[in-house]
Formats: sequence, structure tokens, C-alpha cells
Amino acid sequence: MSLMTIAFVFILLSFLISNTVANGKLYISQSQKKLIVVTFVLALYFVAHEFIFGDGLVSAKYCVFLLILCISLMARYNVFFIFKILGYLGGGICFLLVAQQLLLLSFDKGDISGLDVVIKGEDWGRWESCNFVKPFGIGLMERCDSGQIWLGEIGFNRSLFFSTEPKYIASILLITLSSLLISSGSPSARRFFIALHFIALSFVLSASAILIVLASWLLVYLRFVGPLMYTLLVFLFPVLVFPVVISYVVLGFELDGFLLNRAMSGASSIGSGELQNISIFGQAFGTCDDRLCRDSKGLISNVIDTYGLLGLGIFGTFFYYVATPMFGFMKDELIPFSKKFALALMLNTYVVFNIYFFGDLFNMFGLLIILSIVLLPGYLSIRSSLSSESQSKLVVSR
Repeated sequence: MSLMTIAFVFILLSFLISNTVANGKLYISQSQKKLIVVTFVLALYFVAHEFIFGDGLVSAKYCVFLLILCISLMARYNVFFIFKILGYLGGGICFLLVAQQLLLLSFDKGDISGLDVVIKGEDWGRWESCNFVKPFGIGLMERCDSGQIWLGEIGFNRSLFFSTEPKYIASILLITLSSLLISSGSPSARRFFIALHFIALSFVLSASAILIVLASWLLVYLRFVGPLMYTLLVFLFPVLVFPVVISYVVLGFELDGFLLNRAMSGASSIGSGELQNISIFGQAFGTCDDRLCRDSKGLISNVIDTYGLLGLGIFGTFFYYVATPMFGFMKDELIPFSKKFALALMLNTYVVFNIYFFGDLFNMFGLLIILSIVLLPGYLSIRSSLSSESQSKLVVSR
């Protein structure tokens, strides 16, 4: 784990322990009992795998995050205010991204070809000839041979803020957008920052983020997908569906330039779908610690190779119980569409970015998403019921 991650874990554990001591006890909700049991089982499996195979402390890190998850589920502390903070922080980032684009359009018509390179793309393993520039010192922009879009004489560029990978800033903005949709506050301010999020995401030009938004809308609108079907889709999609879709799209539509780069980027991140080294308990994590090696295999193959069929089964069960509260929440007619859409955005962001692209089953970013998906449905349902009751009483009193 990095020093920043260790610091976050220490602060979070200190907060949870002090809160538990202050309350004097832990609570286990009946609806979360199975999730907590499976979480403990998965944590024990990671510990055993670390001791037996030596995973370079990766499995130990996963175990720590799972234990934090269990304590958080039982501590029962109201931190709903954090979503308003995250939402407005994201709004501030979006404002900077939009301002950077507008300044470029005003002074240079969007042309970044004359700017000095601040980071060479080859230093970060970019497969396309891309470098990074920093217009007005606000944040990085990607300058590739085929990465700029021109509308007449006006150029638009991929905004990355201070990351060197569009997926990083896109995943952050999707979570802050979800936080805005969930939080309460001034309706006009929320609408303004929500609009800023969509504008900024269009400048990031992450095809994955666009697909996540569309998939989340369909997930809420269609309603026929449940937690079991969703879990099966998450694990089977990289093996059976995605390789075929990419081949059909690339060959059938004869993509080239920027669109081809986006399609091949998604394909290389999710993997080829091939299954190798199938075993019951897996092998050491370090046997495929190279990024290109992991990218070429994808989610299912990486999990099976490292943790075996048993590890895949336990993680799949864990994921099913994580997703279950959200799908029950979507059936509640009293809940606004925006709240359901926000939770679907969070879940799909965790799947596509945290699991598929980054290949990191558990980290601080994923922990925040998992806790939100598990805890928010019950909390928002209670708030919606109380709001409906108060409105009914107000109507009756009149």
C-alpha cells in the first residue's frame, strides 16, 4: 500500500474505533448479516492466500479493507453530509476543467500544438504517441496524434485535471456526480453543478464514462435486471460478450483514428477473455504483476489465476450481497429516479473502473462506493418515507 493509503486507513480505523468505543456496542442489521459473514470469509481467504502463496501484501491489503467494511457496517454512524461535500468538490473540479477549455478557445482556438510538453507519454506507458501539456497551469491535457477533435477551426482537447489517465478523472467525476444527485441542498446550486459535471465529462472524452451513464440509466429504467442477473453479467461479460462486441464494432464499422483508439483502449483494459491456469486455490499474485500481463487477461482470468475457482466463488457471492440492497431500493416507487440513477452510477463505476480497468478489487475508492451502495438504500428509503408522511400530515392539517 502507498503511504497515502496507509494514512487514510489509519485515520478511518481511528475514527471507527473511537466511534465504537463512544457508542459502547456494534450493531448487526438483519438485512446485512449474510454480507458481513461472507465478508469475513473472504477476508480469511485473503489472509490464508497471503501466508501460503505470498502475494506481496496485496491480499493482506484486501483483508484490511474488508475488515474496515465490516466495522463500518456495524458502527452505525451518520455521515450523509459527506456526499454534499464530495458533490461540491467535484463541482469545483468541473469548473476548472470547463474554464481551462474556455480559456484555450478564447486565446488559441483550442490549439495546444505549440505548448511545451510537461510529461512525456512514454514515461507513463501510453501505447499511442501521446504527451501531456498543462495549459494555464490549471491541469493536464492529452496531446496525441489523433486525440484532438476539430470543429472547423476550433479544437477540443481531452481534459485530465492532474491525472495522466482519462479513466482516473472520469471515475472521480462519476462518483462526485452521484454524490450531488444523492445529497440535499439548494436545488439551483445542485442543478448548476450537475450540468457542469456533464460538460466536464464531455471534455474528458472517456467512452467508458459515457457507457456507464447509459448503462446506469437503462438499469434503472428497464427494472428487469436483479442482483443475481447483474452479478452474472459482471463476471461473464468480459469472457463471452465484450471480445465479440469489440471485434464486430472495429471490423464492421471500420473504425480508425480516435474512435479506434478508444475501442482498443477498452479492449486492452478489460482483457481478451481467455481463461488460463485454472485451479482451485490459484497461485501467487506476483506471477502476473506486470500491467500488460494483467490487462491482456482481464477480470475473470486474473481472479481465477491468483485466487482460484474458490476465490472467484467467494468474491462473486460477496458482490451479489453488495448489489442486493440497491436492486431492492430500485423497486420503491417513492424514491425519485435521480437517487436510483446515482446508486446505479456508483455500482457501475466500481465494476467498470475499479474492477475491470484498474484491476484492484478493494481500495479506499472502492470501499467508499461499496459502503454507499450497501448503506444508502435503507437510509434514503427512511428519509423518503418520513418526507411522505410529513407531507401527508401537512395536507390533512390544511
